[in-house]
Amino acid sequence: MNIQCNHCQHTYKLEHNHVTIRYLKQDYRKVSFVCPKCNVATHGYYTNNQVTYWQNKLATLRKNAGKSDEAMSKYNREEEHYQELFDKVQEYCRGIK
Repeated sequence: MNIQCNHCQHTYKLEHNHVTIRYLKQDYRKVSFVCPKCNVATHGYYTNNQVTYWQNKLATLRKNAGKSDEAMSKYNREEEHYQELFDKVQEYCRGIK
């Protein structure tokens, strides 16, 4: 995955050493991406244990999605559920100072 820095416009391939995680409260975390050129962190997304669980579940389902129509339908249903959860977490965390 390629990321473009909002600060210096440098485009770089996202690697683990470019990711920072800041703990907010309870199990909520802010994930940011650090540009290797200017070292400025850009907000990526908010997450929690449920979001991480669903990301892993979808990754597993994605591997099987092309094998049958039923598997693809299941993946699509689960992705909709994940997206609703993800959006709620983003909205909730924007209010955390």
